[in-house]
Amino acid sequence: MFESLTVIIPASNETQTLTNTVDGVLDSGAYDDISRIVLFLKSENCPSAEVAKELLRTRNCDKMEIVIQKTSTYNDAFKEIPHLVKSSHFLVLVSDGEMDPRTIEELVPIAKEKPESIVCGSKWHKDSVVENAPFIQSLGSKTINRFAALVFGVKATDIFSIFQIYPLELYKKTNASIAEFTLKPLRLGVEYIEIPTIYKREKDRESNFNFSGFLKMGLGYLKCIFRIRFTPKDKI
Repeated sequence: MFESLTVIIPASNETQTLTNTVDGVLDSGAYDDISRIVLFLKSENCPSAEVAKELLRTRNCDKMEIVIQKTSTYNDAFKEIPHLVKSSHFLVLVSDGEMDPRTIEELVPIAKEKPESIVCGSKWHKDSVVENAPFIQSLGSKTINRFAALVFGVKATDIFSIFQIYPLELYKKTNASIAEFTLKPLRLGVEYIEIPTIYKREKDRESNFNFSGFLKMGLGYLKCIFRIRFTPKDKI
């Protein structure tokens, strides 16, 4: 049963995009279904910290609070999710401004109808609006996502997205890393639903593309795909 939604907004170096992300959530048509908004900061002194404090002072929202990561890496911090969520479902919305918070109001009705499913705003959905996505990264992302969908036998375009409404009890069961976030539920046969969204990257934002790093990440995803696909369900 869908009761309410916790929105987790990780931030470290984001300033203006953090403000835009929070305001987008506050203005969302799903606001009444949101019980908690967590500004999940890398440290007390990171560039996003002062912006987060200002948002708490200036936005009239008693649902919003700041939580500092207990671990140093984003992947490790991701596993702190069960301690951040005080609702039946949660959504992670990265504060870089690329994903449109307005999509949340389209995700919530589906999550209410199918509370045991995962509902994703997919940037690679055929009806999504995508602006300024770097070509090489886009090609690589689409390729690895389609390969994962093929291996798991599902129709999906953005399996490695974390822009999803996700049941908390499911996450407690899988304890998934970022790379495993959707793969483990797919292995368990959980329904995965995608809808269009808007993905917009700042036009002048520098790309941190590094071929060797990109290749290493891709190989890591491939290993993860095969490892989870052939793990017995009772071992997930």
